[in-house]
Amino acid sequence: MNVYTIHVIMWAGAALLSGILLVLVPAKLLRKITSPFTFSSKGIRKIRRWHTTTDTLGNILETLCVIYCFAWPFVPDALLWYGLILAFTLLCTISRCAIIALKQTKGYPGAEIRIVMVCLWMVGIIGFGAAGGFFNGRIFDLPVHTLAQKALTGTLFDDLFYYLSDPGLFHYLLESVLMVIPICTLWNQFKHMRLERTYKSINLFFFLCKMAVICAILIGGGWLGFDALNTIWHFEPATAWYAPGAVNTL
Repeated sequence: MNVYTIHVIMWAGAALLSGILLVLVPAKLLRKITSPFTFSSKGIRKIRRWHTTTDTLGNILETLCVIYCFAWPFVPDALLWYGLILAFTLLCTISRCAIIALKQTKGYPGAEIRIVMVCLWMVGIIGFGAAGGFFNGRIFDLPVHTLAQKALTGTLFDDLFYYLSDPGLFHYLLESVLMVIPICTLWNQFKHMRLERTYKSINLFFFLCKMAVICAILIGGGWLGFDALNTIWHFEPATAWYAPGAVNTL
């Protein structure tokens, strides 16, 4: 068992434990703490032509977050900013869970939405672990940094054979996908909760299955994805043509 396997197990365990501790917080207190992130009914508008309602504010925020997830190589301390964006997104979603929990009265009050809350919390925490490089030692740093430098100097398409020997482009795409998945999952749930007052799924069982698949994709992509790309390209970061000591602005 290597060190990154231990990291994955510890991170997933910490995500589950912290999620359980979160749902033990009384719904009224959680609602009060997260109230600034609910946005009330701001940005919700009716579309008369289609007789439907849309969350314009949620759509705008989600779009901005997705744009960032693909522009991150050009942002200093990108992963730190991503962590703040993901934390904001997670708080917005949890705030909506707290509102629904206060209104559920069947069985144990708020039990179902509390399970949903744990799952969404785990998606956020595991998503940050996967995108933050905690499962792979951030082996994508140098390849993506080199790719960003090529883009900034206008030499990105000068030598297309470069991409046959260096997986930097695919490291960038994989990292961006790992960033997007938790962001879109949480914002979609947030918007649905604002409009429908419940979580987005047919029932709790299918919701749990969907969250399990998302967490598995995040763990698999963050833990094994970059190594798989390096294997396919026969790429050894330690012997790359560019200097291992290159300045890293990520």
